Amino acid sequence: ELLAPATAMSGSTEAMVIDADLCIVGAGYAGINALEAASHHLPPGARVVVIARERDWGGQWVDQYAYVRLHQPHTQYTAGGRAWKIDRDPEHLATLPEITRHLRETIVEAVVEEKDLDLVLLFQHEYTGHAASDTRVKIQATPLGDDDAGSLPRMTIVADRLIIANGVDTKPLEPLTFSAGAAAVHSMSPNQVLTPEWTVRMRFGPDADKPIFVLGSGKTALDAMYALTKRYPDLSHRVQCISGSGTWFMNRDVFFPTTPYQKYAPWTTDKTDLLAEMIERYDGDNARDVYRDMAAEFGAYISPIPNPQTHKAGLASIEEVEHVSRVLSPASEKVHKAYLIDVMEDGPTEVVLKLRQCDGAKTRTEIRVPRSSFIINCTGHLSACYQSPILSCHGKVLAPQSFCGFSGPSANYLTHHFYLGTLEPWWRKHPRWDKFSTKELLAEPGFGLELITTVAITGALVLNRLSPRPASLPSELTQLDGRG
Repeated sequence: ELLAPATAMSGSTEAMVIDADLCIVGAGYAGINALEAASHHLPPGARVVVIARERDWGGQWVDQYAYVRLHQPHTQYTAGGRAWKIDRDPEHLATLPEITRHLRETIVEAVVEEKDLDLVLLFQHEYTGHAASDTRVKIQATPLGDDDAGSLPRMTIVADRLIIANGVDTKPLEPLTFSAGAAAVHSMSPNQVLTPEWTVRMRFGPDADKPIFVLGSGKTALDAMYALTKRYPDLSHRVQCISGSGTWFMNRDVFFPTTPYQKYAPWTTDKTDLLAEMIERYDGDNARDVYRDMAAEFGAYISPIPNPQTHKAGLASIEEVEHVSRVLSPASEKVHKAYLIDVMEDGPTEVVLKLRQCDGAKTRTEIRVPRSSFIINCTGHLSACYQSPILSCHGKVLAPQSFCGFSGPSANYLTHHFYLGTLEPWWRKHPRWDKFSTKELLAEPGFGLELITTVAITGALVLNRLSPRPASLPSELTQLDGRG
């Protein structure tokens, strides 16, 4: 592996040129899946350049909060069907160190060793554009910031092919800023929860009796409330949730049962049946009815928030939801179904939380709370992404995006097609799911249901176009994400 040299190029403004067989933009789940798939088609010793903003493999995982765990059983989060090396039950929800170790060691390092790849890592670089001729692609990358030795060089990569595999480009959440100023409240990010400094402030500092408001009701909010109050039960009575409209979670115990009784009882409804039932019931406008009815009839959906309205395809266990429900009890006092607009000054001892209610009229209300209350931002984790062509520049550039719903399988499946020359012409006619394209579409109630539908249907269609499977494809490919 070759990192971009800094010392040798100190003070230089000239771009360094690297010749490569393949350039991949992104080092997260999508980028690693693209690398894994491409390795089955590249010759031994091929040079692959990877450009990523992060400092290591893992994409969003690099800067995630330390208490995060996988939503789904770990065996289903991989690339090319590569097995995890940890000795845990298949249903184990992997921790952050386990996730990043699997991505780096089990997938990337294995791929490099198997094909003796010349892997050039341009970490902490920004992809800034590309241009293509009939035969090659020229890619530009700019360093992010300086190092101790001085400015890093601009990079030009001339490659046979380019794969833009930055997934949905998830970024870490930051503390919010408010009109009242930094001294009025403790504004926090999920990454600060359970850190030594903030734990001491919450439990033993002068504000150890102040409310703790968690903004949002999705997986990040659930993780924050669960982890904080599991570790420190004495904080539970102070936790409140400004939940927005409330989020449904797919019941992990139903979709991914763990005991033989749950899996094989004759009356058991497996996840394939449940997915088919949801897809059949959904007409494009009745997502809320589908979630509610599937929850009542099959226990398929659960939530700690009363009467939730949205779904982002997140998973949670009954134990997690029941624990957070107890923390937020009574819900009439501790759950605020609204959006926080701002925090304003209101005298020496209080501040005002300005809220917008989730009713159709978007009514504005206020809550007066003590100064120095804690506010943890767990909102808006998904960002809108502009849709670009899947294949462009004389067939030299692939941009998988979320073609198959989830970014990893999308990158893996389409990279195989890319090298096999089987993307044309069908990708142009294939319906594209556009819910990632604007913030308004991301917020629609049907987002999660349509994402699941896209994963189930589009993933199968893309795989079927690889059938019969060429010899260069791994035999495990059709087992990705638990789908046969």
